[in-house]
Amino acid sequence: MHDHANTSYHIDPIWISGVGLLATIYIAYSQYRATRDEQKLKLYERRLQVYLHVSDYIAGAMRDADVDHARSVEMLQKTRESTFLFGEEMRSYLLEIYQAGVDLHAKGFELKGPLPIGERRSKLAEEKAATMNYLAVQLEGLHLRFQKYLNLESIN
Repeated sequence: MHDHANTSYHIDPIWISGVGLLATIYIAYSQYRATRDEQKLKLYERRLQVYLHVSDYIAGAMRDADVDHARSVEMLQKTRESTFLFGEEMRSYLLEIYQAGVDLHAKGFELKGPLPIGERRSKLAEEKAATMNYLAVQLEGLHLRFQKYLNLESIN
């Protein structure tokens, strides 16, 4: 009969160190992934806010056939970080949208004034219609412009 009470087990300290090291690496990697995922989510949320604001800006312009000064200033304020969030190409695009809103307002303001019926008034009305059309096209394709920036799988 074998006496288990007197049996001692020897565990190699190197093996214990290795297990401890693996556990430490696993915990560090898990924390790294959690932090990275949290940063991706924050970036997504900031980008989404810009997208929603630009969408609202264009939709408001389409609804009112005008963009007042306060809404244009708000557009600039809400998109001021766009260079850092998206890059210079997207910042330029957002400035084009902003400028279209400013142009829409200026043309509308002039059309409401004492401009007599004639060639200048007709040309201005055509330009305003073209600006409205431009904004309508931008609104329709806006999700495509933002798609690569709002895809959670490819956010880096």
